Amino acid sequence: MAEQRARVREVADRGNGHDDSMADLQRQARRLTGELSEMRGTLHALVGDCRAVARQQLERQPYVVIAVAAGLGYVLGGGLPRGVVSRLLLCGGRVALERAIANLAASAAGTAPAR
Repeated sequence: MAEQRARVREVADRGNGHDDSMADLQRQARRLTGELSEMRGTLHALVGDCRAVARQQLERQPYVVIAVAAGLGYVLGGGLPRGVVSRLLLCGGRVALERAIANLAASAAGTAPAR
């Protein structure tokens, strides 16, 4: 915060400051473009990995994959009432949070994480 105030004062002391603010804006735009490009590459790699895992599971257990896909399609398509979905998400979130806390405590204590 103090750095921003100092920068604002510096720009105000120079007068217009238009050139500096444009250069700063261009630097930020280039940085953002680079970060978005990296994110795009990471997402492409993630999608490729997910496809590979899905193919492996489809080859190993085709009926399980079909059943999971049908169940997800049913739920996402509105087959379950909102109350049921929200309760399932709440319970799942609690379980995930409890496991995360247990793993964090185990790692802090130097023991094996809980499963």
